[in-house]
Amino acid sequence: MSGQRRLRGGKRELIVVVAVSIDSSVKAVRERMTRRARPLSVSRLAVVLALVGALLAPFAAALNKNDLYPYTTPGSSILQSDVNGLLLSAETILKTPIAFYDKIFNSIFVNGNGVLSFARAMQRFFNIAFPLDDPVIAPLYTHVDTSGSGRVYYGETDAPTVLARAGGMVRSAFADAADFVPTHVFLATWLAVGYYNGKSDKVNTYQVAISSNGTHSYVELLYPENGVQWIQGESHPNGLPDAKAQAGLMSEGRMYTLKGSGTDQIQNVDKWSNVNRPGQWLFQVGPISDDSDVKVPDNIEDSSASNQVPNCRIGATTCHSRATCVDYEVGFCCHCKQGFFGNGKSCLPNDIPLRVNGRVAGTINDVEFPARDLQCYVQPKDGRTYTALSRVPEEIGASFQLLGNLGSVIGWLFAKPIGETKNGYELTGGMFNHTTVLTYPSTGDKLTIRSNYLGLDVFGQLKVEAMIEGTLPQLARDTNVDYGDYEELYTRAQAGVIRAQSERTCKLNEGGEERELAFIQDETIVYNECPYLNVEPEDDTTRLKFYRGVTTYEATEGIIRFAVNTKVAPLEEEDPCIQGRETCSDHSFCVVDGDSFKCVCSPGYQYLYEEDGSAVCVDVNECTAGNHMCSPDAQCINQEGSHTCQCRPGFSGDGRICESLPSCEETRCENYEQCVMIEGAPNCICLPGFEDTEQGCYPTSQRASCDVEDNCSSNGICNFDTERQKHVCICLPGFVGDGYTCYPEAEPTAVDEPPKPQCVEEMCWCPRGWEYRNNECMSQEGSGRSTDVSPDRDLSAHPVPECYEDHCVCPWSHSYDHSREICVPRPGFNHETMGPSGFHLSCNVVNRCHPYAQCIYMATTGDYECRCNPGYEGDGMECAKTDECSSTTDCLENERCSYNPANSRYECTCNPGFSMVDGRCVVSDCSTNPSQCHVNAQCVSTGEGGYKCVCIEGYNGDGVRQCVENHIGCNVLNNCGRNAVCGYNQTSANFACVCQSGYYGDGFTCLPQSSCRHEPTICSPDATCVAAGENQFACVCNEGFAGDGTNCEQRPKHEANFLLVNQGMATLRIPFAPTHEDLGSPIYIAYTQMAIAIDIDCMNGKAYSSDITGNRIIELTYNGSMAETFLPKVSSPEGLAVDWISRNIFWTDSGKTTVEVANLETKKRKVLVSDGLVNPRGIAVHPYRGKIFWSDWNRASPKLEWANEDGTGRAIFLQGDYVKLPNSLSIDWAMDELCWADAGTFTISCMEIDSRNINVIANELTYPFGLAISQQKYYWTDWKTHKIEVAMKSTGDRKPPISVPPGGSGKLYGIVVVPESCPRVTNACQFENGRCNKDQLCLPNGQSGRTCACADDATGPCTDTQ
Repeated sequence: MSGQRRLRGGKRELIVVVAVSIDSSVKAVRERMTRRARPLSVSRLAVVLALVGALLAPFAAALNKNDLYPYTTPGSSILQSDVNGLLLSAETILKTPIAFYDKIFNSIFVNGNGVLSFARAMQRFFNIAFPLDDPVIAPLYTHVDTSGSGRVYYGETDAPTVLARAGGMVRSAFADAADFVPTHVFLATWLAVGYYNGKSDKVNTYQVAISSNGTHSYVELLYPENGVQWIQGESHPNGLPDAKAQAGLMSEGRMYTLKGSGTDQIQNVDKWSNVNRPGQWLFQVGPISDDSDVKVPDNIEDSSASNQVPNCRIGATTCHSRATCVDYEVGFCCHCKQGFFGNGKSCLPNDIPLRVNGRVAGTINDVEFPARDLQCYVQPKDGRTYTALSRVPEEIGASFQLLGNLGSVIGWLFAKPIGETKNGYELTGGMFNHTTVLTYPSTGDKLTIRSNYLGLDVFGQLKVEAMIEGTLPQLARDTNVDYGDYEELYTRAQAGVIRAQSERTCKLNEGGEERELAFIQDETIVYNECPYLNVEPEDDTTRLKFYRGVTTYEATEGIIRFAVNTKVAPLEEEDPCIQGRETCSDHSFCVVDGDSFKCVCSPGYQYLYEEDGSAVCVDVNECTAGNHMCSPDAQCINQEGSHTCQCRPGFSGDGRICESLPSCEETRCENYEQCVMIEGAPNCICLPGFEDTEQGCYPTSQRASCDVEDNCSSNGICNFDTERQKHVCICLPGFVGDGYTCYPEAEPTAVDEPPKPQCVEEMCWCPRGWEYRNNECMSQEGSGRSTDVSPDRDLSAHPVPECYEDHCVCPWSHSYDHSREICVPRPGFNHETMGPSGFHLSCNVVNRCHPYAQCIYMATTGDYECRCNPGYEGDGMECAKTDECSSTTDCLENERCSYNPANSRYECTCNPGFSMVDGRCVVSDCSTNPSQCHVNAQCVSTGEGGYKCVCIEGYNGDGVRQCVENHIGCNVLNNCGRNAVCGYNQTSANFACVCQSGYYGDGFTCLPQSSCRHEPTICSPDATCVAAGENQFACVCNEGFAGDGTNCEQRPKHEANFLLVNQGMATLRIPFAPTHEDLGSPIYIAYTQMAIAIDIDCMNGKAYSSDITGNRIIELTYNGSMAETFLPKVSSPEGLAVDWISRNIFWTDSGKTTVEVANLETKKRKVLVSDGLVNPRGIAVHPYRGKIFWSDWNRASPKLEWANEDGTGRAIFLQGDYVKLPNSLSIDWAMDELCWADAGTFTISCMEIDSRNINVIANELTYPFGLAISQQKYYWTDWKTHKIEVAMKSTGDRKPPISVPPGGSGKLYGIVVVPESCPRVTNACQFENGRCNKDQLCLPNGQSGRTCACADDATGPCTDTQ
């Protein structure tokens, strides 16, 4: 609104604020009105109001371009373009800082694509949906291109007219801003800007004004009438359409978007407002507390006429741009124009293909599966839909074919209409809730599908989320399901509710044998229907025809496909429900059943049959029936016909999704600190008797005693501590702290046990919500802690569920209630019990034994029992390795009893300075303990009376932990070709294959030639003529060059010294040391991908990235100029590792639970490990050792494993306290260590591969995932900080984290270092694929040799060879 009356100091004053330029006469009137506080006479008031009315008249109309703040004033600038016409971002140093959310910024970036940013420039247009990762103000985020039209102006001003207008607007709109006076206003104006690619037939104009006084800031968004003419660019290089224009404000997880953002309706932003003037928006953007969002005006009267009949004059902007608004007698509705179809709020062009994308999750047959991708390609012209679900768990894959309803509901949406009949999209516009209940009478199985269709996203693709719960008949892996052609009758039961119920059969073909499976399908569709549209009764029921349906299951890839054609037609005969609905009872609907009808209960109700055979619909208690949608961390509350979910104490959310609130249980404090809840948040404070210093909490020895100096907090008292024999400060009841600083205690939360009282001398007290009685803390009445039994509480006996891990089972007559974690009675069973209420299923029914235990039949008792394996002790449910010792007295001489975290038990180990020799600990001197030396080392005298281990000739290292061969020469590998011998190369100081005299080549292929000894010029200038034995010589390329000796080319140098990071839809390239000029950027963005793992081929300058959504591995260049599918048909590759020497890529597949390998050149593939894996994730390869390492974050038994590259020699590398949730792995080449990021121990750790010594590199992390190592630093991605964390290798010191550039989405995943050169290592597969044939992969065998392993996709007969 433009004016506002306020009462101030008991007197009324009229303040008029005008949002246009105010001339001196108007200001004079305003000053006189403000100065005179006495009441106005009626006549004078009329005159004033007439003047005010004249001033406010323009506010009824929309903004025009002349109403924008002046943008070409002295000091303003214009965004410049580069040689390609791309607008360059510009940073402005602010004279008055801007408060944005909870931070203060001294500079701001103006970016061409309709966005102002604070953290860094955003020069490129990222084709992604909000939110962006950075704090930004986005008046209209679009693909702006000014090469054809437009300019972008910006600047900071303190012009009096601008300050008066901006400040007046704020003071009138916000009740608490009466004293706000801006000192500067920052203006950014996009004037008549065109769109990509150089188009100017439509242009956009809009402005941002940020008014600030140094502590508070407000943002005004101005859209003049007809200022938004285009909302997306013409095309986009990656094939996706440009995202529709988005508008809003956001910062670090918080976001506020304007009405219509990301939809077709955003072009009406010039017709809407939050201050009652079309096109004008105002927000307070700072300061904003941590848990809040921007503030909207709270001092504006709602100008909408609530008592006015809705009509197109005021509501037409809610219609789609391709729709017409039609007035009816009591309201209006939107109808799509000719050539488009939809519900008027959303309209799609006829016959244009589109996509449906979504996620499906749930539990089927007790197999829980996280969100899986659903993708559908729709051809509206033919009513044909192709629906696919990926990564379906193998246990339920074949049975998943029975869920054809997932595809058929999309078929209803886009069915080809016959006559005037409407399909689902014409009714709903793609926004509706769909519930299907499938019942299989022959097996007793029942399953519920709940789908939420969310409408079109910013790319024009329909989004859906589905949850599946229940059981299905178990089908064999090779079963085919055929639904045949069929019809469904959809009945409009009431406004916005459609019901369909049918009894059908499908054909099952199992191994050539066919049978039929009968099922009942009950569907409910709920959507928003235009309330003013009259629907004739004969149109209530439509006939949906399904034909040419195909259902397939690809077991190897875990993909389910549904394809079907659909038509929607009128019923063609009189609707039986026109009369039948009169006979249906309360809470029921009429649906057509063939030529007749039947009544079915409304959602949330079920039939209850009376003794006389009649049936009524009664409420279903979803909470006890177990078919609610509440989170396990929420309480289910039944309501008539429905239920609600309420998060339990300690959690927050909508009840369906509950997230744990921060608590002290999850907070790690430093030494001498304790965690306390302050204002609902965990805080670490010093223990009593300790004080907070820059170095942490230290004893308060320097602080004077509080009985001498009154230095306690005002909320604390001085008390004598008998244990320390000194006076210390402690906090009073209701406060927490060290006594010297006391904070108000947080609100009480539910706890399992009462707190302990705190006492000083004769006075004791308890926390709030408790009272001190009988030396204990007792719950106070009315505090919500009462343990009194409610009269309505269910006091019946309940059997105790039998649980193992997350799976619980109840007796046959009961069901397990997840929300209450009890067994509840099932109707129709006898629940009378005798004896104890608990029960225990034998372990041969539910194997609840520990992983290190077996379920064994005990002949003495006739029962099965869990018994720990040899070497372990426990009750079978919990087994631990038997300790070797309990104290040092149990150990031999020179030994001590210590805890070995790698084996999770106490063991006898040698004292420092002693080593184990033949089972005894002797002095650590290699003269008496030769085994102290490495196998490739010898013990030599130091000349000073001592001895040390020294690597033998040809090896280098410390002699104890490491002796690495300098080079694996042909003298070991014996891999030279015909007419070649193994010779010593003086230049490179190693053995190499050289052709015999009279031949030339690379030592593997030798062709006749004259000798370089007599004709040195036949060698390349970058080669050396070396002796090849028996008085023969050959040309061999020098180090750093490659070729046959006659022609040597320098090995190519690739771009280096940066990081590659995967973040959802994007792969990012980030410098080691980002600057404002080079923050890094995405090199590959694909909207549909989920990029996880990444590694590089350092030899050829390529990167390889896994896409678990597209089920593929991608090959791309370091700059993203080339990106293509390298390997399709992988399931869920979460880890990648490249052996650049043997030219192989290894990956872990969590979908198939395998470790696999493929050749980089031939793409031949092989499964190396396929058993004993649960959740394989990270993988690393060590080409020189010929080893691969991988992590398995199986929560029941997490571990690191290793094997030879050919899959032989598999063993556990590490298991125990250092491995909880191991994610990515990486090799530290300088130290020859395996390193891993662990989200369970919250550490980065490294283990020396030979000695197995463990070094914790970084601890107390939040959630480390990806890990990469350079020569000087460790880099890891963190899911909680959303940054790349850094630590020095030399000292372990943490460095400032690296922020990632915008372009990605969600969490940070894999990370890899791109070095200047590959590590100098070799292996047996280095040359000619190890002389393996085209159907074989050369795989190092871990013993300096290789295995020629037949690929799984070999094209002909093949045999593994060594």
